[in-house]
Amino acid sequence: MSGRWEVSINAPAEVVRSVFFDWAKYPEWAQGLVRGVDRNPEAFGPLDVGEVLVAHLTGGIQTPVTITAVSENRLEWTGDAYYVFSGEMTFEIKPDDENRLRTTFVMLEDFRRLSWVMMKLPVISHLMTSDYMKFPVSLKNRCETLSRT
Repeated sequence: MSGRWEVSINAPAEVVRSVFFDWAKYPEWAQGLVRGVDRNPEAFGPLDVGEVLVAHLTGGIQTPVTITAVSENRLEWTGDAYYVFSGEMTFEIKPDDENRLRTTFVMLEDFRRLSWVMMKLPVISHLMTSDYMKFPVSLKNRCETLSRT
């Protein structure tokens, strides 16, 4: 089972990219599932496949995630928090070909293990979907605010 959350952002892809990858500033704006991301302080240079990050999630959950794909406009990781919240997460930044001041942000999760079972339950699915959508919406708000200034 998988989930997809998407928002259209009235800001150039460069702004969205800058905000999304500036993990140090997540506490200023990030809401919903992803509250922060930490990189090993000894790591330097571009992100790389196989690199382990720490994702800070709703409810104070901190879990290691491993990068499985990374490019200028895409980040994928796999993670497993307590064998409950397990899955593959993808974040995509899609510049609009017709309007360079508009960008689509897509967040996908392929649920595994117990999280897959939990998403089959309507009440849990509704609560989790609502929480997941808060992250793209808060990213949208931050990017649009910055692009107006």
